[in-house]
Amino acid sequence: MEWLQIIIAGFTGTSLMTLFSYICGAIFNEEFSEPKLLNRMMHYSRAFSSDITDDDHRGWIIHFGIGQLMAFWLWIMYCNSGLGHAQILGAFLGVMAGMAGALGWLFLFNTLTTPRDTDIRGFVVQLVVAHSIFGWSAYLLYQLWNPC
Repeated sequence: MEWLQIIIAGFTGTSLMTLFSYICGAIFNEEFSEPKLLNRMMHYSRAFSSDITDDDHRGWIIHFGIGQLMAFWLWIMYCNSGLGHAQILGAFLGVMAGMAGALGWLFLFNTLTTPRDTDIRGFVVQLVVAHSIFGWSAYLLYQLWNPC
């Protein structure tokens, strides 16, 4: 049962943070969609096929796969850290994950290729906020289910 809860929390958190990224992208007229940016980096990288389009399924699979790993990490923190179960802690851990994610994206941007017309600074800022939404929503679900 715990695995199903982790999967649902990961899917919910990833969906909410992705929605936030799409909203920020629309407001600021920027491309902040993580799956699309992943696809663009793969498209322009020599390590991948150049037939990858913005809406290719591979970017979505990678994005949601990483979300599942984050949900598992948050479950470990929720159940075993001794830090408590407050939702604010989930948001804080989400911000920490967002900072780690930002470092990962900056590494990808510098190692592979930066997609054209990408506001990297704006992307990183919204990414940290999006991850706080992820952490908060996963923690909220864990509170409702009390999986430990």
